[in-house]
Parts: sequence; C-alpha cells; structure tokens
Amino acid sequence: MWLNPKIDDLEQYREDVRDVCDIYQEAPMRNEYILCTDEKTGIQALEHARPLKPMKPGSPEKREQEYIRPGTTGLIASRDVQTGQIVAPVIRPTRKEGDLLNTSKT
Repeated sequence: MWLNPKIDDLEQYREDVRDVCDIYQEAPMRNEYILCTDEKTGIQALEHARPLKPMKPGSPEKREQEYIRPGTTGLIASRDVQTGQIVAPVIRPTRKEGDLLNTSKT
C-alpha cells in the first residue's frame, strides 16, 4: 500500500520531483550509487505436512493441502536505482536496525 501525501503546492511538488530526478541523473557522473531499500515482513515459512504422491500414468502428482507453519521471516532488499539490479538481499527472522546495517556487509 502506498502512502501519498496531499499536494497543496503543485509548483513546490514539481520542484521537489525535479530535484530527485536530478540526483538520479547526476549520480553516475559522480560515480555514486543510489539504492532504494525496502522490507517485506511477516513472510510465512510453509512446509507441507505430508510428502507428495508421485505421478501415475494419466494422473498428475498429488499434493496435500495441509501444511505446517514453522514461523515467519523477513526480507530486506535494496535495488540499484540506475541498473535495477538487486543488491544484498537478506532474509532474517528479525527486523532490527542491525539487520539493515548488516545488509551492506553481505
């Protein structure tokens, strides 16, 4: 879900957008990187309760609908704005400041 601010001053908004776009355009010339970092929290780790039943002639592989929830985890990932490449994705059970800081070390 996106949170969009109410725009009261359209000219100020346009100036702010131009400033951000200028930063994006000038970064490669200054040999700088711009990373956009986001997190996905509460990812359910699911495991099937029973093994798959193998295929038989004329019948596809069968999978039980029941599963086990061993817990949740979180994903922190950064994307290089210029190339779109994912940089240092990290999957951790916590989402603390240290988790974000450690993404630069991986």
